[in-house]
Amino acid sequence: MDQFQRRTSVVEYRRDALSRSLAAVQTLAALEGLDAHGRSAAIRLTRGRRR
Repeated sequence: MDQFQRRTSVVEYRRDALSRSLAAVQTLAALEGLDAHGRSAAIRLTRGRRR
């Protein structure tokens, strides 16, 4: 039955770690054809800033 299941991974980043890794995250997302995932990481970084 494994062929009917999708595996999902959840990755949790602290803000400082995401800031350091954002370029790599966006590059990997683009290479995999998942551009929206790269944009989502950037949005989360900028929108999550405390005012």
